[in-house]
This record gives sequence, C-alpha cells and structure tokens, in this order.
Amino acid sequence: MQGAARPYAALKIDELAAEFIGARNYGDVKRLKALDDELTRRKSRRARALSAHVSLALASAAKRAA
Repeated sequence: MQGAARPYAALKIDELAAEFIGARNYGDVKRLKALDDELTRRKSRRARALSAHVSLALASAAKRAA
C-alpha cells in the first residue's frame, strides 16, 4: 500500500528532476502534486531546491487555470 501512496519514493533526485521536467512540459498538475508530496518528505538541499521549482510550476498552473 505504501508504494501506491508514494509512487516516487524509490526514485533518486535525478530521476525526480526528470519527472518534474516532463510534468512541467506537459502541464501535468497531477504529477506535479505527487512530486510535491514526495519532495516535502525529503530534506536534502537538492530536494528542497527541486521542491521550490515544483511549487512555482504548480502556482503557475493554478494561475493559468483561473
């Protein structure tokens, strides 16, 4: 069950970054939210930096949807 709740838990930060690029390019808000959820659980400097990028992409997507 945990794998279903955290689909990105097993991925390394480089893989998460690649997922982010794909999700951002396709405007996939569901994937961005899942990435955001995973990155909030990680504490490394790179994870926090990527989390900031994901948050900005989500804010941008919300602005476009409004």
